[in-house]
Order: sequence, then C-alpha cells, then structure tokens
Amino acid sequence: MVLIFKNLSGIENNMKKISLFIVFIIITTGCARYPKRMYIYTPNKDQCITVFNLKDYRYLCVGKVKRIPESNYIKLDVSNRTDLSDGIYILWKNNGWDVVVIKSALLESKLDTTCYKFSNKLPIDEKGFSTEEKFRQDSAAIFDYYLMRLTPQNGFAVIEY
Repeated sequence: MVLIFKNLSGIENNMKKISLFIVFIIITTGCARYPKRMYIYTPNKDQCITVFNLKDYRYLCVGKVKRIPESNYIKLDVSNRTDLSDGIYILWKNNGWDVVVIKSALLESKLDTTCYKFSNKLPIDEKGFSTEEKFRQDSAAIFDYYLMRLTPQNGFAVIEY
C-alpha cells in the first residue's frame, strides 16, 4: 500500500510540473507583446507622443490622449516589422518632432507637417548606409520594442505605459 502512495506522489509532482508548464506557455504566448497605449515625453514633459499599438497598426498622436483623436495623428501599417527592427526613433524639436518607424507604411496622416515630420526610413550617411546618428543626439531618443526600453538607457525621453 505504501508503494502505491509513493508512486502517486510522483505522478502528482509530474502533474504539477506539467500544469506549471502549460500556465507558462499560455501566459507567454497569450499576452500582447506590445503595450496597447504608451506615452513618450521629453524629459521635462513639455511634449508628448501617444502611441497606440493595435495588431498590425500603430498610431502616433500629438500630445497625451486617451483615444485616437480626429486630427494630429498618423496611422501606420507595421505588419512588415520584425521584433529586432521594431522601434520608434524620435528627434525632439522646438514645438515638434521628427519620427522614424522603419518598415512601416503610412496609411493616414493628419499631422501639421510644419511641426511634425515622419519617415519610414532612417537617414542615409555619406557612404549610402542607413544611420541612427541623428537619433543619438542629446535631444533624441530611440524606443526599442524588442527590449521594451529606450536605447541608450539615457535617451532623451520618458516612457509611461
């Protein structure tokens, strides 16, 4: 009788391990990789970009907003992104910004283009290669979706989810 209970306790331990593994798989694959809404501010919070991530679409809105506004936003198709190449490159300017989201397609723009600039390609250097140099300045930041943080860590921005 004792031998049967010892075998059952081994089965119970295995069932616990299997159950934990299943829960782990569900949590890691069932959760959204990207936050639905996040705010990217200048360090003094005088400018803000609200980012909405909705499956294959991304909205970048001027200012802090709770929902997609009627104006002052761009709608992007980001279905061609890869985890390693997904990011938002920001260069803050006086009362505006330059933003790059590579491998995106601009679907709709309702931005004031005198203040806000958008591109889906990084600038090209003198050798003909894409360069992040413009976005490594003191007034710039890069949000890396793969790492879910600013790169470098001392980027000129504050992130809130």
